Amino acid sequence: MDYLPLPRGSHRDFYGNDYMINILCDIAHGDCIKFSEYDMKAAAELLRKGYVLKERKRYKAAMPLFTQEQYVAACRLAEDFVAEKMAGILEEMDRLAIDILSAHTPRHLQKQVSAEDM
Repeated sequence: MDYLPLPRGSHRDFYGNDYMINILCDIAHGDCIKFSEYDMKAAAELLRKGYVLKERKRYKAAMPLFTQEQYVAACRLAEDFVAEKMAGILEEMDRLAIDILSAHTPRHLQKQVSAEDM
């Protein structure tokens, strides 16, 4: 899933709020039969903010959802990208950081630190 674009949604709506995340996930899975009164208030808040729709007395997520197979495929693509592309980029960033730090290390400290130590 993805969050809704502003002004309707914000990552802050869920960051650090496992309870709301779990309610949204339950709704996305169609598993809201066992909702308590407190859960229903949380679902109503998600409805008010636009993360959830209510159709024929049923809640459903208001964003596209991955099937399990689609999610596994997307994770594989991300892993392949990281393995193939990001490793080289991170190594280059590390080299640049060492060059920058080496160039700006005060002269009286340069003897204490070599490029291999960084």
